[in-house]
Amino acid sequence: RMIEYKFPRSFVECKTIATSLVFKVGEKPVPNFVMVERHYFKGKLLKSWEFKVDFCMPNSVNNWEAMYDLPEMKKEDVDEILSNKYPSESDSFYFVDGKLIMHNKAKYTYYED
Repeated sequence: RMIEYKFPRSFVECKTIATSLVFKVGEKPVPNFVMVERHYFKGKLLKSWEFKVDFCMPNSVNNWEAMYDLPEMKKEDVDEILSNKYPSESDSFYFVDGKLIMHNKAKYTYYED
């Protein structure tokens, strides 16, 4: 699955961001839910995060909120990212009890504020 995000250029200058993920669990419990998120620029890993939830109850709706710091980048790297000439991409991996259940890829582009 591929997701495309479009953000204002000022987003790249943020030091900290917040994210929220809402998900519904079916009839079976979800033990050891883990999401691994990796962000790349020009194929180089910029940052990797791992989020864990020990247990999700059956038939529940869950809201997972996180705040995290973005890596510091050189001005020339920021300029390259904002040029949209090279891909800014991410992979998100979702695991339940150690088994991969979903993988999302994303591409990012930036527009004038």
